[in-house]
Amino acid sequence: MAHNHRFAFAGLIQQRQIHVTSVESIILKLQYQLQDTIPYYLQAIANADPIAVKNYLSQFPALAFAAFGTIKTYSGNTYQNITGVQLAYLMNDPDIMRILNATLKKSQPWIIENAQKQLFKKMLEVSQQKYLPLDFSLIVKAITADANIVITYSENNFIKVRASSATEKLSAEFREKIKPRNISQGKSFIEQYLLAAYKILEQHRSKWNRAKILWFQINIIAPLQSRVEKRCAQELTQGLSDLVLTGKPFDRSRKLINCIENNAYKGIEIDFRGTSDGALILGRDYFIDIFYGAVTFNDYIHQDVELLEQWATQKSQQMDDLIKELEISFVSKKPAGMKV
Repeated sequence: MAHNHRFAFAGLIQQRQIHVTSVESIILKLQYQLQDTIPYYLQAIANADPIAVKNYLSQFPALAFAAFGTIKTYSGNTYQNITGVQLAYLMNDPDIMRILNATLKKSQPWIIENAQKQLFKKMLEVSQQKYLPLDFSLIVKAITADANIVITYSENNFIKVRASSATEKLSAEFREKIKPRNISQGKSFIEQYLLAAYKILEQHRSKWNRAKILWFQINIIAPLQSRVEKRCAQELTQGLSDLVLTGKPFDRSRKLINCIENNAYKGIEIDFRGTSDGALILGRDYFIDIFYGAVTFNDYIHQDVELLEQWATQKSQQMDDLIKELEISFVSKKPAGMKV
């Protein structure tokens, strides 16, 4: 009962039964009252779990504009001083943004305006952020020249790809460059880096043999795959051929197709980042074929670059439409004479 009373003030605000004179002070008070719930709500956004997000907002609608904190996401990055609407934007999840919009549309104009300001602040940070591309030139040069990149097999006939110590060292240095970090401004460029790596692979597939292609996929592309956010991981698990070529609906429940043959892991369920026992790890033992959403050792390269670009464009358009929808909602609700 005491717990419910704690949130009574937030409910009255949402239902417009209390007149507010200071937006900042009221948000601070709501953050204090919701302090036990906010971390779980933000984690639900980071975990790409729209059902949990919707449940939290149905209980505590004020979370849509008052949630604020620091959260570690699926990628391993820690986003500091982030609001819920900003996090949904950075996670690039249209479904969760749509749920937030639905809650905010029922709110007073000052609430919608505040959420807009939060969102536009983060969008401005991202637009002003300098893109720092990864330099693949040393890795490409090493792979091309390395005559010691070979395919070997473990005791259970599991494929392994080995390279010279110098090339393996470059792989370790690459992993260090893309390791998780704290982010207080802007966003992560990991999806752009993943696209860049696929472009490198496409450019060199006619110059490299199967062993070199597989080594690049496991040691360069797969570590990047392991660093994407949960929503992106769900998309790559489903396979971009489904989402782009056949236009099937996005399905968060899809599992990776296990195409491994002739070893102890044939037919078992493999999570995006590996098996539950740690025997197989993404970026150490395998890569994900993003065309089919599969664990495989086929060196055939699909139109992955084109599909990644098309899917990014589709999602960007969805997010743009949702942001405009929020703006239209505010304009339609604002009293006469209120400045946008």
